[in-house]
Amino acid sequence: MAIRAVTTIAAALLGLGHAGAAGAADKPAPDAAYAAYDQCMKTADDDNAAFDNCGGVLVTAEEARLNAAWQRIYPKLAPQSKSALLAEERLWLAFKDSSCDYYKSGDYGREGQTLSAPTCRADIIAARVDELNGLYEQTEGR
Repeated sequence: MAIRAVTTIAAALLGLGHAGAAGAADKPAPDAAYAAYDQCMKTADDDNAAFDNCGGVLVTAEEARLNAAWQRIYPKLAPQSKSALLAEERLWLAFKDSSCDYYKSGDYGREGQTLSAPTCRADIIAARVDELNGLYEQTEGR
């Protein structure tokens, strides 16, 4: 797959991820990142470097969704809740940064490194986005 095609997909996904503190209608859809990943993988022609790029694009898109969710919830919280959530987020980030590394150990081969590791990491990030969005909805309901 050409680097240009991966760059185009990355740019499109990153554009989705800059919702910031915008309203719910402006939030990036989680399925958009995975749909772009699937499309990228279809054109990767069994090339490990292209697979790596596709996975990187997916993780970057999920990171953008995570940042948008954080920017939505954090300003809405009272000081004590902000402090608690920030402490939790720091611990969660340490977990996220080491998550799925077992796929990179070599025990799962190159497929584990290029296919399973990035989708595993993206799924973990997506789950955290869901948690933060649920917290936001609870906060809005008060």
